[in-house]
Amino acid sequence: MTRDADRRGLTLIELVLALGLASLLVLALVKLIDTSMTLWRKTEERRSQNEMSSAVTELLASDLAAVESGPRGDLLVEWAPFDVDGDGIATLPCLRLRLVRAASAGEIERLQVASDAPVLGQGLLEVCWALLPASTAGARLEWDGVLWRGVRLYGPGAGLSLLDPRFFSSSGRPASGVLEEVTGGVLWFEALCASAGTDLSSGWESGAAREQSFASWDARGAARPDAERFVANEPGAAMSALVSPLGVQRPQLPRRMRLVFEVETARGKMRRVSTTADVGIKEGALRVDDASKLPPVGSFLLLGEEWLELLGTSGNEARVRRGQRGTRAAEHKAGAWLRHGEPSQREVVIPSQREEWRP
Repeated sequence: MTRDADRRGLTLIELVLALGLASLLVLALVKLIDTSMTLWRKTEERRSQNEMSSAVTELLASDLAAVESGPRGDLLVEWAPFDVDGDGIATLPCLRLRLVRAASAGEIERLQVASDAPVLGQGLLEVCWALLPASTAGARLEWDGVLWRGVRLYGPGAGLSLLDPRFFSSSGRPASGVLEEVTGGVLWFEALCASAGTDLSSGWESGAAREQSFASWDARGAARPDAERFVANEPGAAMSALVSPLGVQRPQLPRRMRLVFEVETARGKMRRVSTTADVGIKEGALRVDDASKLPPVGSFLLLGEEWLELLGTSGNEARVRRGQRGTRAAEHKAGAWLRHGEPSQREVVIPSQREEWRP
């Protein structure tokens, strides 16, 4: 009797309990692995995004750090609106930044070899940065921004100057093959300029007053940014070319610049939020399908061709400030995407200028 009792197996209840405990342990392990993989993917995506943004800002910062301050120097920051939703009205602003900078001997040699015609060596380069739609206006109903960069030797014999008014056509696009793609998925690109009179104690508030920073810049004071085409092209109070005692015109350069990028990542595309009702022009609250996916308060959202600032959420309702970043409030249909990107920014000091900041 004792030997048979010792050899007795598990009862049905004990077996069920053991299987239940094992299942709980397996579920907990799977949950732990899933959470770890999710965190790893987020970390890798953020790291990749940071590396890409750092590479782009580093390249642009190196261009700005070498900007020419002598009589041949130039810096032009301007905005061009595009029609993305196909309504025939161009309202979504895209930045263009063009400059003349010093070049290394290696850069001159490489471009000289690639040039079809002899170019007078002047030790300078023309550089153009431009944010453009991935397709022509009206071809698709969703913004897909691509950042481009082009370089040209300064001087005669190298073709059309990148700072020539004819470089960009009336449609806002350059000649094919002149610029090279840097990165895609860009929702926003901005380069704020601060003059000696800019007061940065309260942040980089942009406007036309002398104490504000400027969303556009014309180092030659030639009214090249078209203020009638876009409001952010309005010249600031610091826009005036300098004239030396010898009568030579020199460029008026900013003291400092702030570069701002917002890129929509692959994860950001998967977490897009859509409106669940039509949006009128005056509405300040939007009904959305999942407000928990929205970015932090104070972030900017792109709805069609209109930028919004997120003020807060309540349930699945988002309170917003309409018509931001130079865009205008517009009507939107239910089901429209609210898009947002991962922001990154960098401040660049223009070495040729002294730091004389207002307290």
